[in-house]
Amino acid sequence: MGHSRPDCDPFVLVFCMTERYVRNPKIEEAPLGSDIMLFDPAKSQFYVLNSTMAYLWRHCEGELDMEGIVKSVPREFALSEGAPVAADMKAGLDELLALGMITKG
Repeated sequence: MGHSRPDCDPFVLVFCMTERYVRNPKIEEAPLGSDIMLFDPAKSQFYVLNSTMAYLWRHCEGELDMEGIVKSVPREFALSEGAPVAADMKAGLDELLALGMITKG
């Protein structure tokens, strides 16, 4: 018969406990070759993201958490899995968070 209460559904529990990354909707973006140029109107500041940071930016759509983003990297960039990739991705996400480009939701 299934679960009658949403709070008993394992998917709902995992979803609620996992922080996902979301782009700041006020940030404007424009392609710049393989990079992305972002503009923060609140700070009147431009940022240029290299291809790795642009990858992170594109994957902050509220669907993936840190683990999901890291797991997607080897397929996209043909990199081997491991701590260096995870550490680099975490550092990049932390930088985007510190700049106010993304939030955790």
